[in-house]
Amino acid sequence: MVKRLLCLLFFIVSLCQLAVAVELKLDQESIQESGQYNDDYLFAGEQLSFSGKARDLFFFGEKLDFSGNLDFGLYAGGRSVHVIGDVGNGIKAGAQSININGRISGTSLIGAEEVVWDADHPANGDTFIGARVVNIKSKINGDIYIGAGEVFIEDEITGNAQVRTGQLKIGEKGKINGDLVYYSDQKLSPEEAGRVTGSITYVEDETGIFKESYVEEGDDGMPIWFRIIMKLALALVGLIVLLLPVTKGLEKQQDGRAILSLSVWGLIPIFIYPALIVFSILLIITIPLAGVMILAFIPIFIITKTMGLTLIGAYLSNQFNLNINSRFLLYLIAVVLYSLLSVIPIAGGLLMIFVSSVGSGQALALLMKRPLGR
Repeated sequence: MVKRLLCLLFFIVSLCQLAVAVELKLDQESIQESGQYNDDYLFAGEQLSFSGKARDLFFFGEKLDFSGNLDFGLYAGGRSVHVIGDVGNGIKAGAQSININGRISGTSLIGAEEVVWDADHPANGDTFIGARVVNIKSKINGDIYIGAGEVFIEDEITGNAQVRTGQLKIGEKGKINGDLVYYSDQKLSPEEAGRVTGSITYVEDETGIFKESYVEEGDDGMPIWFRIIMKLALALVGLIVLLLPVTKGLEKQQDGRAILSLSVWGLIPIFIYPALIVFSILLIITIPLAGVMILAFIPIFIITKTMGLTLIGAYLSNQFNLNINSRFLLYLIAVVLYSLLSVIPIAGGLLMIFVSSVGSGQALALLMKRPLGR
């Protein structure tokens, strides 16, 4: 028993050291980074030009120009993301525009208004893309899943493809070495169909990437009226949470740097919490602790999400000069926008992580009694 408790203590200390073993660049305007790091690199600010080396790169800002080398993944959220370097374990990014010209391995999850994949080297791994316009100009070895208004395939895809789009075009140099399943209101021409080596399944879909089931019922089969009631109930729970004394002060106006800093710090407990649950189960003797943590997950998630939405509402109020001083109104403004954006494939999940990380960062700041968002 003592050995297991010592193991748990050692694991917690190791996680704390892991949180410290990260190169942090917070509240930065513009950085040109060429350093060689054996740890993760986290940046929150406006612009980063990264030509160095790291394990993982976490970017939250306006513009990222990446020409370096990563052992593992690239995680980015911003206005513009340009990748011409090497990424060892895929890209997970959400931005207005994403351009990929580098060597990419591993599974990639991408959400943007426009995605252009034009690399000199083939990408190896499955790819998930949600965007308005997707242009594939380089070879991809792996299955690809796309939901977009327009999709252009101008190079070879070695794997199966599933596409939901208003318009799918396979250029003269484009080819799909695998099966194609596509939902669209326009069928491929005979010439385009001849560039698919496997089977082709066409489903006529005049509603575009947003299926009729999104209007009548969700992917889980729940009617839309029930989903609306659930969202209203969750919004009401959030308003009740804001009655807690700890939420006083959330109406204070926030700038973009403060929000990004809180989000970066909030990622630490988000990653550590599930790891502690798993390790507590493995130790057996601490299974009751794991049970408590599992039961506490839902209220913790609701509280941190509520805090995150309120802070984001304060930021929006500041940006649009609304002069709202009620945290309840700020929360409701953010809830409406969040509900609308959360229906977007991939981007909805990234948005949930971002909102929760902002709230977790604020909770961490309260525990440490210091303003992490400044």
